[in-house]
Amino acid sequence: MFRTLILLLSLLTGVSGALEVLVADYDGGYTFDDPDGGGQIGSEEPLLDALADLGHSTESVDVLPTDLDDYDVVFVLLGTFPNSQPLGYDELQALEDFAAWKGLYLEGGDVGYDYHSTALWSLFGADYLHDGDRYIDGNAETVDGVPGTLSAGLSFDCPGYQTNYTDNYLDELTNDGGTVVLTGRPMGNISNARAVARSAGGRTVVSSVLFASLADGDSTKVDYLEALLGFLAETMSVEERSWGAIKAGSH
Repeated sequence: MFRTLILLLSLLTGVSGALEVLVADYDGGYTFDDPDGGGQIGSEEPLLDALADLGHSTESVDVLPTDLDDYDVVFVLLGTFPNSQPLGYDELQALEDFAAWKGLYLEGGDVGYDYHSTALWSLFGADYLHDGDRYIDGNAETVDGVPGTLSAGLSFDCPGYQTNYTDNYLDELTNDGGTVVLTGRPMGNISNARAVARSAGGRTVVSSVLFASLADGDSTKVDYLEALLGFLAETMSVEERSWGAIKAGSH
């Protein structure tokens, strides 16, 4: 009875205690203007800062270890074309093994384009629909959370829209067993879904929008990260429901 009460309290209050978090930086060393005015940054810096703000234990690497058992959550930051560094077979296998029972977040402008045919992709509950457009044509000027999901109530401007590679060829996604948790504006070629979450054994989130490209405002990156960790560390549920391909012009 006592153990049941403790479990219920942890589910209600979010992540309990510090998590062991690994951040794997595969963005090719690309730097860009901080959307919050902090000069030139890499995609890993805002995430590491937000993790520190939330009191979690973090390690940052640019080569993924094959043994991930010591970590509660792994973030893999792939950057965007043409700067993303590819994941090799051993790295994909390590992530597949990890995501089967723990929390994995994978982001990158070409994450669907590059990995939709791998076994790892099947763990995200997502479908890859379109490669997106060049940054000069624009992909995501703003992104919004989806009601009833981990991102409910969140909304962000993306100052890199049409100005730098953080907006380059952002893949358009939909759900395939998972739940859409971020949508972008304006509408894409086929879909405005940009991130999908799934809970089946382990917890996964895949996103074509970079965490570091989101500007703090009424919603902050710390808010979003707290929600992500609540889900990835299995203390927050996300309703798995049908979304379907979001057709252009219906947004």
